[in-house]
Amino acid sequence: MARQTFFTNPDNKPSGFSPATRVGGQVFISGQVSVDAQGNVVGEGDAGAQAEQCFTNIEA
Repeated sequence: MARQTFFTNPDNKPSGFSPATRVGGQVFISGQVSVDAQGNVVGEGDAGAQAEQCFTNIEA
């Protein structure tokens, strides 16, 4: 079965970790945090806003 690994910044691949891997029709995600594209924390103290940012990051 084919495996595809995704990196948000391919030039800066951390060793042994990727935020997403697709195997067949499933996508496995890990390590999602509430930061924007510039690395700023989003929704500090607001769990709902943090969750929304995590989903935004996953969709990107």
